[in-house]
Amino acid sequence: GCPQCEETVARMRRRGVRPRVLDVGEEEAGRQARRLADTLGSRRLPVVAAGGSVWSGYRPDRIDEAAGRQRREAEAGRGPGVEADRGLRP
Repeated sequence: GCPQCEETVARMRRRGVRPRVLDVGEEEAGRQARRLADTLGSRRLPVVAAGGSVWSGYRPDRIDEAAGRQRREAEAGRGPGVEADRGLRP
């Protein structure tokens, strides 16, 4: 496994951000992961897209920002909030 990937998913869930995890060992998920990583110019895992932002590596600050956006949107009545677009792990 990937400890940074596992902690990213765990922190997202604890903060109420719903991750969609792609296993990069699977063919289609691997293609999606490469496209997302190419947007960053990074090959470091995890690659995460949430709340309109994309980043790589374990970034608790970015996860907390996405969770904060989700809470603010929910409070403003603008839908269910942020859903993580992708969380990637090997």
